[in-house]
Amino acid sequence: MPVNIFSEVEDLIEEIGNSPKEDTGLITPYSEFNRMYGGLKNSNIYAIASRPGQGKALEENTIILTPNGFLKIKDIKVGDYVFSIDGKPTKVLGVRKWENRQIYKVSTDDNQYILADENHEWTVQQRSDYKWKTLTTKYLFENKFNKKPKIPNYKPIQLTQQRLLIDPYILGAWLGDGNSNSSVLTSNDAFIINKWKIFGKKIGLKCKKYSRYGYRLCSNNKKNIFTSYIKYLNIFNNKHIPQIYLMGSIKQRRALLQGLIDTDGYVAPDGQVEFCNTNKKLAEDVLFLIHSLGIKASMYESDSFLYNKFCGKKYRIRFYYQYAAKLPRKRKNCINSKKYNHRYLSIEKYGVGNTVCLQVDHPSHLFLAGKALITTHNSTWLNDICFKTSINPKNKTKTLILDTEMQTVDIQLRMVA
Repeated sequence: MPVNIFSEVEDLIEEIGNSPKEDTGLITPYSEFNRMYGGLKNSNIYAIASRPGQGKALEENTIILTPNGFLKIKDIKVGDYVFSIDGKPTKVLGVRKWENRQIYKVSTDDNQYILADENHEWTVQQRSDYKWKTLTTKYLFENKFNKKPKIPNYKPIQLTQQRLLIDPYILGAWLGDGNSNSSVLTSNDAFIINKWKIFGKKIGLKCKKYSRYGYRLCSNNKKNIFTSYIKYLNIFNNKHIPQIYLMGSIKQRRALLQGLIDTDGYVAPDGQVEFCNTNKKLAEDVLFLIHSLGIKASMYESDSFLYNKFCGKKYRIRFYYQYAAKLPRKRKNCINSKKYNHRYLSIEKYGVGNTVCLQVDHPSHLFLAGKALITTHNSTWLNDICFKTSINPKNKTKTLILDTEMQTVDIQLRMVA
């Protein structure tokens, strides 16, 4: 005989309404899940499944910063370390690869971008309600917001202090205003010249005036140790920032940037800092250096002219940073960068390609992707809901987390454990 379940549901609704409870089952970490399903109910087995091929992934050639330098995401393995929003290394717990996925170009308002598939997740804040939400690329693409969604800022990357041949401030000054094939620095600032002299004395060289504004570090014999250093670092007639300097401590990288800005930079009265150079490689290195300090920066390419004659391309980098300069007349204009550091997203379809998904061991589930260190999300919803529920003191049942792609032996070992 048919049973009218609707009348029973109506009775249940009335009962819950008379005795309201936030949840009728075991509370999970997800309020929306609790609201929709009343939490998890006590049962012998509770299965939570996802359709295959739903990994949240980035295009396989996306560059990811690790403590040992950059790797393509397709080359990252379980046990490797990447960086999270707090600037600290976080362990990679899982890697998944996918083929022939719909890819979107996710751009930031500082002229940076990475490629992500439609299911990749982003933690964003919409200016309509200022609440942080985790949304997919496809959702962000299909829902055109009046104002672009904002992603979280990240803190300066924490790297190990390096043993450096040349003081980082001095190297920055030489990269900015030094002769590319000698120990000559061009400057008319006594502050910078004095630091050049002090460093020369430290490595056994004397500082002599070479031209109106040029100062050379000289030795008493034919061998000039400074020239030997720049040859060893492969920057003799090849100006760029050596990898070891880009991977230095926060203090070392900050000093390097200050040397560059004191010589080849400008700080406007409103606090905006600009670095301009015709060397594209050096400009790209400086851009990463700034990003590694947790600072948003934009680079612009334009034509360069001298006396109305085209001289090639020039590259301008603009940003705000209170520690950008050490030279007093520039330092006084530097301002706190916090309110200028927010990045805003725009999304467009890109094509089809292979992607890779990472799972990281960080409570925020966020990691930094691309050379521009864009804050993005990994995929852990199912693991998270199971793990956090399993450690809930109200839960009297055991929890087993399995993956449909696990081998039989791995499933058996997981069950035994």
